This record gives sequence, C-alpha cells and structure tokens, in this order.
Amino acid sequence: PPRSTLFPYTTLFRSSKNIPDKNIFSISYNTGFKTSTTAKTFQTYDGGATDYLGYDDGTRAIPSIIPSTQDFQQIINNPTAENKQLRTAFGQAFNKTWESYATKAPIDQNASVFFARTFKVKKIGISNLSTLSYSNSYNYSENALASYINYDTINDKSVSSYQFNDKVYSNTVAINGMMNWAFAINNNHTIEFKNLFNQQGISKTTIRDGIEYNRGVYVKSTELGYNEQTLYSGQLNGLHKLFKELTTVNWTLGYSSALRKQPDVRRLTETLGFDQDVESPYYNQYSLYFPNRADPELAGRLFTDMNETLKSFAVDLLQKINCLQSLQPSIKIGANFENKDRAFNSRLFGFVRNSGTPWDLGYKPIEVIFSDTNINTKKGIRIDEATNPSDSYTAKTQLEAGYLMAKFIAFKKITVSGGIRIENYALTLTSMNANYSEYKQNYDTLDIFPSVNISYQFNPKNLVRIAYGKTINRPEFREIAPYIFYNFEEKAGIYGNPELKSAYIQNVDLRYEAYPSANEMINIGVFYKKFFNPIEAVAINAGSGKNITFKNAESAESFGAEFDARKSLKFIALTSRFFSWIRDMSVVFNASLIKSSVTVIDPLERDKNRPMQGQSPYIINTGLFYQNDAAQFSATLLYNVIGRRIAFVGTVNDPHIYEMPRNLLDLSIAKKFGNHFSIKFGVKNLLNQRIVYQQEEDVYLSSSPTTLSKRIQETKSSIPGSQFNLGITYVF
Repeated sequence: PPRSTLFPYTTLFRSSKNIPDKNIFSISYNTGFKTSTTAKTFQTYDGGATDYLGYDDGTRAIPSIIPSTQDFQQIINNPTAENKQLRTAFGQAFNKTWESYATKAPIDQNASVFFARTFKVKKIGISNLSTLSYSNSYNYSENALASYINYDTINDKSVSSYQFNDKVYSNTVAINGMMNWAFAINNNHTIEFKNLFNQQGISKTTIRDGIEYNRGVYVKSTELGYNEQTLYSGQLNGLHKLFKELTTVNWTLGYSSALRKQPDVRRLTETLGFDQDVESPYYNQYSLYFPNRADPELAGRLFTDMNETLKSFAVDLLQKINCLQSLQPSIKIGANFENKDRAFNSRLFGFVRNSGTPWDLGYKPIEVIFSDTNINTKKGIRIDEATNPSDSYTAKTQLEAGYLMAKFIAFKKITVSGGIRIENYALTLTSMNANYSEYKQNYDTLDIFPSVNISYQFNPKNLVRIAYGKTINRPEFREIAPYIFYNFEEKAGIYGNPELKSAYIQNVDLRYEAYPSANEMINIGVFYKKFFNPIEAVAINAGSGKNITFKNAESAESFGAEFDARKSLKFIALTSRFFSWIRDMSVVFNASLIKSSVTVIDPLERDKNRPMQGQSPYIINTGLFYQNDAAQFSATLLYNVIGRRIAFVGTVNDPHIYEMPRNLLDLSIAKKFGNHFSIKFGVKNLLNQRIVYQQEEDVYLSSSPTTLSKRIQETKSSIPGSQFNLGITYVF
C-alpha cells in the first residue's frame, strides 16, 4: 500500500530538469469549470483577510487571553468568583462566526510565469529555471455516509446505526514556486541549488443532514474548517568527475520544512427527537445540544498545528576500474544521514451547559445563543477544555546509512549489479500521560538490505532481467502517536498504535524488456513479495461512529504479473492512405494483475486469509496519444481503473470496508500557433462515476439457514463531477 509523506517533492527533485535547453520566458493562464460546482450555490463563511493568499492572518487563532491547558484546568477546578469571571471572558473572546452563508462559486483560475536562462561568467556556465504560480479553485461534493450494526437475518435487511448526507464546499488557494540554479565548470564539476515552495489554504464548509438511529434523533450538523500548509524543500547538490571521468563524486545537502495548521475547526450539532411533544411550542424544531464536557462534535472548537523539519546529507563515489576492460567493472560506495523532527500540538475547546441553563436555549438563533449575554458560568453556556495530555507530542528520527555496490559485465551480454545497504534507524516519540508525566516511545534498529540485479541482453533490442531486494516500511509518526483525532467527514476517531512494528519486504522480480524502436517498448514481468509484519488500517465500529487505528498482520505475500507497452501506430498507416493520419498516433498500455494474501493470528480478525489492505487485484492504465509536429497539434486520452481493494480492515463483528472500482477517463488537447502562442483544453473525469465504499456482509438468512448469502452495505459514496479546463500560454 502507498505510504504518505509530508515531503512529496523529494522524488521530484531527483528527476527535475535543472539546466534548460534554451532561454524562455512565458506566462500562462488557465480557467476551469466543474459541473458540480461552478456557477452554483456555494456555502462559505467569513474567514481572514489573507485567505486569498492561502494562509490565515490570525483570525482563527486561539484568543491571546486563553492560558495554557494546565492553567485553564486549574481555573476550572478552582471556581472562585475571580476564576468564574475569567472563564466568562475566555468564552466571550472566541470568534463568533458559527454559520455559513450562500454565494455563487466562480470559475477556477490559475496563473503562472516560467523563466529559464543560461549564460556564462568567465568559464562558469550558469543556468536558472524558475516558476511561480497562483491558483484559486472551488469544489462541491455531496457525500452519503452510513454505518451498520449486525445484519437482520430474519427480515433480510441492513440495520443502520446512522445515515447522513453531507454537502461539502471547499475553496483551495495555492501559491507554488520553484527556483533552481546550476553552475557548471569545465563540464566536470556541477553545483546545483534547488528550491521548491508551496503555500496552500483550504477553507471548508460541511453541512450534514441525517438520522442517528441508535440515539433516536434526526441530526443537522455543520463544520467550518481551515487547513493551512506551508512546505519548503531545498537541496544543494554537487557532481564531480575526476581522473578522466573514472571517478564520480556526488553529494547532496538537503533541508525541508513542513507546517500544517487546522485553526479553529468549529462544529455544531442540532437534533430533533423521533418522538416530539405536539403540545410543545418548539414542536418539530431542531435544538442545539450542549454536553456537560467539551465535545468535538457538539459546539466544539479544535486547534492543531504541526511543524516538521528534515535535514539530510548524502554522498556517494562511483569508481570505474580500467584494468579489467572486458568486465567494465565499477564500484559505488555511499553514505546517507537524515534527521527528522516533529512538534505536534492540539487543543480542544467546547461550550457546555451550566446548571442553570434554560432548557429552551438551544432553540434560539445561533447568533443569540453565542452572544456575550449568554456566555457565562450561571444561566447561559460556558467554555470548557477537554484537551488530553497526549494530544501533543514531539518526535524525531535519525537515520544513518551506508552502502556498497558493484557492477560488471560478463560474457559481453550479462550485466550483474548488486550490493548491500546498512541502516541504523532510531525513533523517539515523547508525549504525556494523564498526570502530565513524560511518556516516551523508542525504536532503535540496525538493518541490512541486500540487493542484486542480473540482466542478459540477447541483442541491442531485447533483454531479460531478474532482481532481488529487501526493503522496509517503517511506521509513520501519526501511526504510532497516542493522539486521538476526530475526523468529522468520516465520523471517526483516528488514533495511533504505540506497539506498531516495522514491516520488512522480500522482493523478487523477473522481467523481459524489448525495444523495437526508439519510441517503442514492451515489458513483461512477474514478481513476488513476502511481507513480515505488514502495516494495515483497521476500522472498529464504535456505535456513534467508528475508530480507525493501525496494526501489524503476522505476514503477507503478493505475486503477480505486469505488462507495459508503448507502441506507434505507424504500421496501420502504411496499409492504406485512408489511415495516413494514424502515423502520428501511439498507444501506451500498462496492466498489473496481483494476488495478495494476509495471514493473521488476532482472534478479533474477521478473516484468517484475505487480500492486503490497500492492494488492488488489478490496475489498468492506458493512453492514446496523437502528436503532429507539422501542425503543432497534440491530443491525449487517458484511462485508469483499479480493482476493488480493502480501504479499512474489519473486525470479527464488522465487515471490511472496500473501495470499489471506478473508471477514470481524461482528455487533453493542445495547439500551438507559431513560436509564441499555445492553447490547451482538457476534461478530467469524463465518465463521472460514483466513488463508492462498501461492506460486504456474508450471512445465513433465517429463511435459508444453510445458504450463505452476500449483502452489500454502502458506507460512503459521492459523485465528484467532471472538470473542464482551458489554458493559454504566451512565450516571449
């Protein structure tokens, strides 16, 4: 299964182009139309003055008057007259925006500039590649969310604990920048300085309408949220060719910083009981519910922020050996050092009832309920904090690694490369116990990872390759942290597992590669992977929602076949003049068939043998490309589908939750006019199929107790809509 990371640009850095072929300066403008969103009613709320730049200006910050969690608790636990006055002031200091308002969603917009220059200063070649872009987009989705308890085998029907319909409105603003410098000396020494920056802010409004059967109430809920993210990644690289290019030294010094904030996520829940008193003056009206302790769903306010930094240094030396010309041997040796630090903080506030709170206060308008008059410690509502000591933590990892590999050619056709990598990895996560005493989790391992790759080249266009390697999948901070995070969209509490262990994978791959022409390729391969302690996400029914955590299975394995091809359609054009236009077309096809199986010993596990969480049984990607250089015209049609896969592993009482297949089809068309002007048109998600998550319940019905029947229960679904984009670019 794929693993997330806060530093998505690392791979991009390694493959990005840094030395431009020619001097370029261009500007681009793109606009987008979403069938589900654009020009339609859009709910939003009053945020900060800098939301249009992708960051909050402090409007959503915790009021400066609010003390630390421990001081706040002391004030709560010591209700003197002075402390009651303080608590009243604390509650009145919070932002009073609780409701959204309707507007119209404008078109999506994106503007960017691109700059590339190459020049010389004396004998040093200098190049710069820079880009800056700004985007502002809107999205609306309507999601159905449901949870189920034990299936009713007598009446043959699902029994819901809740069913909701969510209307989710989000506005995403992003500023992206890149600036790469390269300095070349005599073609033997190159220094590169690469920089990537991303600032993103997402303002989100969620309006929920549904039923909680277990509580016997109709529900209306809202969430006003904001997610701010700042990413910077910088690398200083050096490449040095020495001794007539027999020796190559490559080094990299890196620094990355990631900041994420969710300031003032506000949630309100109104309820209407199934049995209403027809004599009540508030008959058939929803009432805002206030608990006795701060709750993330009920007039709750959540503040989180996270700061993570990554420092790294890597160096390697490649040495070609001249004395054995027939073998063309080379040796590569290298070392890598990496240090990652994270600080995470979270605070949960909420408004709660006083002993003298009027019974009908919840029926009043929102602006009246949360007016200063009603925020007190007597007859209105008061502010409370339910932050746990474990809701904040610090963590760090340190990786020290070294490797040695060799490569040589035997019998002119066999290329052998292999080596060994040694990693010393240490992780420390520090949090607090309930009594605010320090709590630490420590991981410290020394691992050895061997690898070997052998290829046999029949001729310049055909070869067969076999490879083996051992890899590791280490737990992420979030997967082991004791912090419990309530996800409103999933109606789930998400928490880490301190007992989580690293997963080790043995990989074997056999592949045949053919290259019929410069632009054509055929790859056919089979693979086998053996997993030890694979990490999986687990969903546990909690009645009023679900809990999501992470666990290790005992072992797993997967094997399968892959087919990858890129083929020109010129051969069709040669058969008839009618098909001459096809000569500019090519097709790319990639397909994988995977069989995976997990072995578990947990008595609460639903199945002793099942597919791995996150692993699809098949993946298909294909594309049809048209490129006519004379007409300066190109078109691309891309198709993708993945097989049904387990999104969350179930328990003995709860079926697995599957993400169901859906077909994706994207189209893009580009036309260039002369040397300066070009236009692009694209459509994303042409088929607009539903996104569906479902449980599959195998039951013996009372009407047929000897026959196992399958019943489908949808837990989440949405229709994302199609997106039409039009862009223009002018190159100076």
